[in-house]
Amino acid sequence: MLEFIQNWLFPKVPLAPQVYDDEGYQVYFGGARRHKTIRMDDGEYAFRCQYSPTDPFTGAGRESAAYPPLHFHRNQSEEVRVIQGRVGYVLEKRVGFASKGDVLQLPKGKRHTFWCDPTSEDDLIMEFSIRPGQGLDERWIDNFYGILESHYRVNKPVSFLQVMVFCDEGASAPGNLPKPIAILMAYVFGRVIGRLAGYKGSYPVYEPRPLK
Repeated sequence: MLEFIQNWLFPKVPLAPQVYDDEGYQVYFGGARRHKTIRMDDGEYAFRCQYSPTDPFTGAGRESAAYPPLHFHRNQSEEVRVIQGRVGYVLEKRVGFASKGDVLQLPKGKRHTFWCDPTSEDDLIMEFSIRPGQGLDERWIDNFYGILESHYRVNKPVSFLQVMVFCDEGASAPGNLPKPIAILMAYVFGRVIGRLAGYKGSYPVYEPRPLK
């Protein structure tokens, strides 16, 4: 009964199943994005991802819903190594671009986002190393992009409450507000209201499969 009421008040889209290619990558947005976990333990989560700059969805620049909005992580730092292509990014007040061989350091608490440069001739390939490995981890990434894929297939935006639940689940917060307000927003709308509305930070259909 509770689930019926939650879905009646806050309609959900059907969850799209995970799709893997022959290389073990999870594939999204009609093949325009894919990712694969490299390492996952308490100390580090590392994964490789690839974006197409020519696809209308992933190649739409910073405004594309294929990329995370401006945000920060309360407990984790990220290192991003560009393997191929060109990535645009925001780090606090700095807006820049990075190319093959460049390494970006995103310390915890620093506001940031990124996007595939649509003027690049090559697919964007990056390797992320996130430390420590709990919070923004394999389960979080698989669920976040699983939900994005589900909404992509029905051409609907992701619910604000679902986004806030993901922020809370990953110990993150929106980057467009003062930090204390952003953290409070993630708690109130993510941990409390969003979960009461039936949104989750982890869905069984997106349970990570063992590394090979």
